Amino acid sequence: MAHPRTPDDLDELDRRVYDLAVQSIPLAEIAVRMGVPVPQADERIQRVCNRLGVADRAALRAGAGTAVSQPNVAAGPVIGLDFAIPDIDPEPPKHSRRAVLAGGAAALALFGGAAAVALTRRGGSPASPAATETPSREPSPTPPADDFGGLPIQVEGGLNQRFETRAWVKDAPIDWDHGLFRMFPNTGDVQGFRFIELEPPRSGQSGFVLYKIGPGGRFVWAMHGDGRAYLLDVLNTERSWSWPIEDLRLVTAGTASHGVWVVFEELESRQGTGRHHVFSAAPGQNLELQSSFELPPTGLGMPPLWSPDGSHLAIWSGGDTSDPQLHLIQASTGRIVQSSHVIPPRDGKAAWPMNLQQLDRGFGGFLAVWGYPANTPTASPPREGQLLLWSGAWTAQGSGRVMPLEWTSRFSPDGQYHLFEVPLRHVYLESGEGVREFWTAVSVSGLEASAPGWSMLSTSIGYGDGQPANPWLADSSGFVAMVRGPEPPDRPWDAYEYAIISTDGRTITRIPLPPVADLEWFRANSMRSPAPCPYDPDLIAFGRLELYNRRTGEWLTANITSQAGPDHLDPWAAGAGQIVFALPHGGHGGASPPILLTPKRVEGAADPEFRFVVARTGDGLNLRTGPSTGSDVIGVLPDGTLVELAEDVKMPVGQRGAIRNEEGTWLYVRTQSGEHGWVSAAYLDWA
Repeated sequence: MAHPRTPDDLDELDRRVYDLAVQSIPLAEIAVRMGVPVPQADERIQRVCNRLGVADRAALRAGAGTAVSQPNVAAGPVIGLDFAIPDIDPEPPKHSRRAVLAGGAAALALFGGAAAVALTRRGGSPASPAATETPSREPSPTPPADDFGGLPIQVEGGLNQRFETRAWVKDAPIDWDHGLFRMFPNTGDVQGFRFIELEPPRSGQSGFVLYKIGPGGRFVWAMHGDGRAYLLDVLNTERSWSWPIEDLRLVTAGTASHGVWVVFEELESRQGTGRHHVFSAAPGQNLELQSSFELPPTGLGMPPLWSPDGSHLAIWSGGDTSDPQLHLIQASTGRIVQSSHVIPPRDGKAAWPMNLQQLDRGFGGFLAVWGYPANTPTASPPREGQLLLWSGAWTAQGSGRVMPLEWTSRFSPDGQYHLFEVPLRHVYLESGEGVREFWTAVSVSGLEASAPGWSMLSTSIGYGDGQPANPWLADSSGFVAMVRGPEPPDRPWDAYEYAIISTDGRTITRIPLPPVADLEWFRANSMRSPAPCPYDPDLIAFGRLELYNRRTGEWLTANITSQAGPDHLDPWAAGAGQIVFALPHGGHGGASPPILLTPKRVEGAADPEFRFVVARTGDGLNLRTGPSTGSDVIGVLPDGTLVELAEDVKMPVGQRGAIRNEEGTWLYVRTQSGEHGWVSAAYLDWA
C-alpha cells in the first residue's frame, strides 16, 4: 500500500503524533502527553517520518511551515493516578459493523506502546472530556449469518442441546454435580443451568466444567476441559456460542439500561493482547459485532467494572509486558473516553492491576486498586488505590488521592469510610503448613483521614473460602465481621460467629448462625463466608448457599448433595433479586482463621500490648504445663487476674504463644507474679 505523502493523508492516530512532533516542545514532554516512555515516543515519531518520507523530526518541523495547534490534552499532572484526557472527539465516530471490519489492524493501532486511543475516523470536531454522554449511532447493516468479525466463535445448539435447565422448589435436594444455580430470595426456589457433554472427553482432556454468570443474570458461560468455552443467553435459548479458550477470553457479558453487551478479548499464549471486541445481543438474534478497541496487553486480565447505567466499562490493562493503566470505554462505540498514565515501577518492581470495587450506593464511583510484589514470601504485597467518580471524567475534580491500602481494604458504598483488617501478630510455622498464630483487628477511618478513627480488637473481615464480597451493608450503616462465639460442644476449636458492627463501632449485633449444613466443609463456622447484599441491607448470603433475611429472621438454604461444596463465585454476581452459586468446587482457598477473644473497641489505631484479664470462670482458670486438659495444673487464676502473652520455647515456632487443637484455643501467658503456663482463651478478655 502506498504511504501517505502529506499530513492530511495520515490516519487519525499518526496525525496526533505528527501534531505533537512539529511543536517546539522537548521529546520528554511529548512522551508525557502520549503517556508512554521516551523511547516509545521517539519510535512513534520516527514511524510518522517514515510514512511521510522524511528523515527525522527536524525535517517534519521544517516541512510544517506554520504552527500546528496543540491537541487537547490536560496540561500538567493530575493528582493520584495522573489521569489525562486524551485528544478525542466529543461525538464518537459512527461505526457500522462493516466499517469496523474494514478498518482492520490499522484502525486498531495503539497511540503509544503503553497508551490507548479510541477507534476513530479522521475529521472530527474539537476535543471534549465528556465521558457520560451516549450519542446516537448509525444503524449497523444486517450481518451475514454467523459472521463474528473473523473471531473463532461458532454457533452451537441451545437448550436441550448444549445446555439444560431445571428448577427445584424450596428445600428440595439438588442432585446435579455441576452447573450454575440461582436461588430466589422471595421463594427459596432454585433454577439451574448446566452444560451438556455430547461425547466423553477425549484422551488428555478433562471433563471438568467451570461456570460463571454475568451482571443481570442473562448470560451463563461454562469453561470445559475440552479447551472450549460455551455461552448461553437465557433469553435466546435456540442457540449458544463457543470459542477456544486459548484464543479468546470472555471479558464480560451483561445487561443494563443502555444495552446488552458481550465483550471478548483476543489472546496469544493465553495472555490478553488488548484487542477487544464488543457484541450486542438482542433477544432471539445472533451476536452482532458493534465496536472494537485496543489497549495495551492485559496479561491474565482483571475483571472489568460496568458503570451503573451499563454505558461505560472501566478496564485495566497491564501484564508481564506493560505497566498498569486504567481505561474508560464507551461500550456502544468502542470509544476510549479516557486512559490513565501508566503506574510506574517502584524500587525496580513493576506494579500490577488488582481489582475494581463498585461504590454506587451514594458515592457514584469505584475504587481502583493496584499493588507491588512483596519483599518477603510471607509479607502482604503493598497495595495502593484511588477513588474515582463515573461522572467526574477522572479529572482532579472526580478523583481522590492515592491511598495506601491493606489486602482487605473495603470502602463503604457511600465512599465515606475505609475499613481494613490489621494483622496484630502473625507467626508462621517453620514448615509453612498447618495452623498458624494469627491475631487480627479491624480499623475504620474517614475518607479524608490519615489515621484510623477507631479499631476493634479480635475481629476479622478476611474470612471465608476465597470470598470476594464487600463486608459493608448496602446502606453503609455497618459491616459484617467475624467475632468469637461460643465453643460448639463437638468442635471447641470452631468458636466463631458473625456480627454487624456499626459505622462508629459502638454497636455490635450478633447474627444467628445458619442451620448446620449437611456438608463437611461448611460445618466450620469460620468458613461460612458472609456476603452482604450490595442492594438490600437486610439480606446477607452465607457460604454461597444460605441467605439470611434480617427483617424476617428467615433462613433460606440451597440443599445441594455435592459434598465438595460450591465454587468461588460472588453470590451477588448476577445483581439484585437472586443469589448465585456454581458447582463443582474449584479448590478451596483461605487459611486457618485468626485467634479471637471478645471484641474490644479502642480509639485510633489497633496497637495492643497483648495483656488480658481472666473472666467468666466462677471458680478460677487453670494454669497448665501444656495446651490440653491432660496437662498438669500448676496454678489457678481467679477472675480479674491480669496476664500477658508470652512464648513457650519448647513448642515449635508458630505455636509458642497460641495454638488451636481439638480442645479449643490455648494461650501461653505470664502472670504479674512471674508464673508461666497455658490457659484456655475462652476465659480471657482484653485488659
